[in-house]
Amino acid sequence: MTPRATTAAIEIWEKWQAQGATLPLDRIVNEEVRARKSLNSRERRWLTDAIYRNVRLLTRQQALCKIMGMEPTAESFLRLWDMETSYDPLKQEEMKAAMAQLPTKEEDPAGYLRVTLSFPEAMASEIEALVGDEAVEAGEALNEQAPTVLRVNSLKSKPDRVLKQVEGSFPTEYSPWGVVLAKRVPIQGIPGYKEGRFEVQEEGSQLAVMFADAKPNETVIEIGAGGGGKTLGLAATMNNTGKIFALDTSALRLASLEKRLPRAGVTIVQTVLLTANEQGVWTSAPWSVGGKYERGANCVFIDAPCTGSGTLRRNPDKKWFGGEIGNYPRLQSILLEQGSHLVKQGGRLIYITCALERSQNEDIVEAFLNSPAGKDFKLDAIPSELSAFAEGRYFRSWAHRHGLDLFFGARLRRKG
Repeated sequence: MTPRATTAAIEIWEKWQAQGATLPLDRIVNEEVRARKSLNSRERRWLTDAIYRNVRLLTRQQALCKIMGMEPTAESFLRLWDMETSYDPLKQEEMKAAMAQLPTKEEDPAGYLRVTLSFPEAMASEIEALVGDEAVEAGEALNEQAPTVLRVNSLKSKPDRVLKQVEGSFPTEYSPWGVVLAKRVPIQGIPGYKEGRFEVQEEGSQLAVMFADAKPNETVIEIGAGGGGKTLGLAATMNNTGKIFALDTSALRLASLEKRLPRAGVTIVQTVLLTANEQGVWTSAPWSVGGKYERGANCVFIDAPCTGSGTLRRNPDKKWFGGEIGNYPRLQSILLEQGSHLVKQGGRLIYITCALERSQNEDIVEAFLNSPAGKDFKLDAIPSELSAFAEGRYFRSWAHRHGLDLFFGARLRRKG
């Protein structure tokens, strides 16, 4: 590769090392690549692939540097990438010899998961506890790059129409609205994008919307609406009838959602800016407990803040930055308790995360059901159309079983 591409890759890597705790990898790479106008498309693709590959396999790369007598620097990692992708037989042999000294899945599956596949100890242990003998397979799948998936907006189009327009695309296996792209292409250039006929949305996220079972003319309250990916999906399943109140504590995220609504043809969404104290307790909202919206919603959909450890296929930096569980369980519990007061009798309380850890999932739901606020709720069974994702009465998608990001879901129903 050219010296300027190598220099750019080193500088971007060093910026990620310095700022990865506060900025996600994709934002750093995208901003840096766009700023370097002199790079051609081949150079941009090379350095992006090199950086993401080294982030995914950072522990392995560090181990290989030690085996080969190199300092674990950005330059060394790029050299390993060059050897891994080279057609030079000497480089191939050198890499093969070094790789032979790493743990293998046949002889040391635990070491293979932690070193060769580069999963931190806490994450590796959680995967082993959840899937047992499938842990290595799960780790390998999580290290794969996720495909680009579209959700066809049923208010404006149908999957068949988009499939005909995008060469090589094919329908998703589980979502009735999904289209998988055969390769990365500029989304804005696909016919129908400007008209709002589709959005980029991973299939697991689409299934989380399906799991909510939002129906036309219902009142839905979405907590943690963010930029609105699931909001738009909910509106489509409701045929743009009824009402969605999209809640978030970020005015910037809600502004992004509001900009997306007209293009999607969605008119039933009202955004609501929440304020909360340091513990996550709402301090101002039009439906504080006791207000007119208490027990008024058919469905309360909680897209809970979490570590995002289930999105490693597209966000491999979550292994190293931003994946600490920290205060997430406390905040998740508070949101679930607060959201429960807004569900009407017989209504649904949906709890969703894109995290794999039980401490953010089952533990949160079970603690809620055993609390005073949860005594009026029960767990619904997984609907038959999503039976492939049933783990008891919980929803969980997996990369190695389903080819999806890891989503967890619980559907609770107020008794009566």
